[in-house]
Amino acid sequence: MIHDDDRRGFMRLSTETTASITHLGNQATVKVKLIDLSAGGCSFYADMPLAAGDKLDFVVHGATESIEPLTKRGHVLRLTDGEEGKLVAFAFDE
Repeated sequence: MIHDDDRRGFMRLSTETTASITHLGNQATVKVKLIDLSAGGCSFYADMPLAAGDKLDFVVHGATESIEPLTKRGHVLRLTDGEEGKLVAFAFDE
């Protein structure tokens, strides 16, 4: 499902898949539950302790090995309490 929101620069694609993040400060890597994805960022649930401004590498794999994984570097915009733990708003760096 695609969401259009006047406050956002890009449309968001709702998804329920896994991705992985690597914290650039301590190099810890964990799997996360991806909630939505756009050209400018994404949101996901993560169990890793995070703070606004933290720099992360983000990777989500395609449905098959023939599809290149999406790999982005970015930063945590904000954290909120969600249904499944901490919901992380993540912005891709350019």
